[in-house]
Amino acid sequence: MGWQKRGSGRKYDSMSGVGVAIGNETGKVLEREIRSKNCRTCSYWEGKGTEAALHDCPRNWYGTSKGMEPDVGVSLIKKLEEKKCTVSTLIMDDDATTMSKIRQNIDHDITKWSDIKHVQNSLGKKLYVLPTSYRKSIRNDDIAHLMKCFTYAVHSNKNNKQQMQNDLSAIVPHVFNEHDHCNVRWCRYLKNPENYTPTIQLSNLDLKSKLSKIFQDYIENIDKLVPCASTKENESFNNMLTAKAPKNKHYSASTSLEARVNCTVAQKNESFNYVSIVNVECGLSPGKVTENSSNQLIKKRKMHSSYCNSKEFKKKKLDKKRLARNENNVLEIREGDTYKTEIDMLCQNMQETDVISNPLIVEELTHVQNIQPSIPCVYFDLETTSLSLNCDIVQISAINDMNEFDQYITPSSGISKYASEVTGLSMCNNILCYNGRKVNSCSPQQGLQNFIIWLQETIPEKCILIGHNSKIFDAPRLLLCLQKFQLYSSFEEKVLGFIDTLPFFRNHAHNASADVQMLKELVEFTKCSITELSPYSFTTTSCALCLKQSTVSKARLFTLKPLTERNVISAAMAKKISDSGLDLFQLQLAKRRDTDNGIRLVLAEKNTYGKPRVTACKRVATKISDYLN
Repeated sequence: MGWQKRGSGRKYDSMSGVGVAIGNETGKVLEREIRSKNCRTCSYWEGKGTEAALHDCPRNWYGTSKGMEPDVGVSLIKKLEEKKCTVSTLIMDDDATTMSKIRQNIDHDITKWSDIKHVQNSLGKKLYVLPTSYRKSIRNDDIAHLMKCFTYAVHSNKNNKQQMQNDLSAIVPHVFNEHDHCNVRWCRYLKNPENYTPTIQLSNLDLKSKLSKIFQDYIENIDKLVPCASTKENESFNNMLTAKAPKNKHYSASTSLEARVNCTVAQKNESFNYVSIVNVECGLSPGKVTENSSNQLIKKRKMHSSYCNSKEFKKKKLDKKRLARNENNVLEIREGDTYKTEIDMLCQNMQETDVISNPLIVEELTHVQNIQPSIPCVYFDLETTSLSLNCDIVQISAINDMNEFDQYITPSSGISKYASEVTGLSMCNNILCYNGRKVNSCSPQQGLQNFIIWLQETIPEKCILIGHNSKIFDAPRLLLCLQKFQLYSSFEEKVLGFIDTLPFFRNHAHNASADVQMLKELVEFTKCSITELSPYSFTTTSCALCLKQSTVSKARLFTLKPLTERNVISAAMAKKISDSGLDLFQLQLAKRRDTDNGIRLVLAEKNTYGKPRVTACKRVATKISDYLN
């Protein structure tokens, strides 16, 4: 039955309805019936208190809208019987008392087959209300798995009543880890009991009783399910009718609706060339343009139907739908409640406005492009107060051809014992000493400014800084200090990038001045050109970006310390989480917005490379979720 007004689920008050009988084998419309509760002419004259003149009145129903469907069903069967066509089987949904009315008015038995799609929807409605009563015992994922099991049990046993009944009876015990009635065809426990891991495992006995009762209703009506029948042809007809009689327009108050229904029937039975057929029947020219247009539409429809019915298309459609659903679920968790009934009437402090960050990609150093052999090279080295990233620089040394730069810098904090033993630098009464002797030093800002000035005066164009282990140690600490004193832009104008010689050499010396001299001699001795060293180069900008991301990531990593201290996750996993842009607060947000799947969906969200943001491992997500409980 098709209605000319969309139902709200609580109220059904359409002014008209259309019912059709379609052959299961042919897909053709055999009969059609229209019920209308309104007539524009009658309503007009009734408003004036005058009886309407004789007219073609479309009003033929005076009961409720719900009562239209059983009446139309009886009328359709009677019309077919009058044409000496005996109806033996009806395929329809289970939402109306149509079959009871038909059996009262027809003197022979008619078998009823249920539309399997409506049955699945009906089961879903019953199952998805269970979490309200069994909040901690069953989740939406568990219900989706039960629906999947039901669909498989029905479709894999088409026309096999006994096997379908057995498989449906085994679904509920199976999810409660009882496999006595399972079939080895689909139960992984029977195939390999030792390595079996259940997809879902329920344990609430009251829930088991409720689920058994729900599934028992379908087992008792197994005869209606066995054929796996479908009313998709009726749905197709209703979609065609919607194009000719939109539900936001009211056509049933006149004969307009009947004309539109007749056109839909003709299109369903004769395809798009029904207009030409009607013209011929009326003694008119079929119309050359109309015929060409109809033939093109028919050809297009056949190609589309052939493609849409292919296995590849259906698989692609399901995958696309699954990905879209997962993406939407993750976005809802990240954004929180942004649209909800009367959400703006909640107190401001009860509304969540915090947003979980987008998946971040760890920045990678980029090579300096097109390094020419003539580009100026400066060998440099640093000495610092410790090995930490935020340490102070105590010496900068650099050399270019015959020009040398050597600057000691007074640190703002003390020098660690290990650094002092290696470099020979120490602090005595706030004075910087080398091997116990005082050296001339300046403030950190002045020392960095002197280095930039030396580069500007000795080298007229942009240069490359070459250092040993500069990728890991020297470059990040130099850039961090430059940013601290707002000197980075001046430095970037002069320095194109860095080259790390560590992949070439393994050498250790620990006075900056001696280091750069030795490094220069080492490069000259091996006669390696700047072109050969270019694969180990990285730009100043990319190094600064990596440094910035690393600093922010460390702040996020600190919030995850409780998880690593209690062995919930490893230190390596905590770093992956912080590098992806997540911290403990955002994990708590995800948990609060979706208790069951929030953590898993956020961790497994795809980044721009199509890979999981952190990990798709359910075990990691479960351990974090259990800890946050």
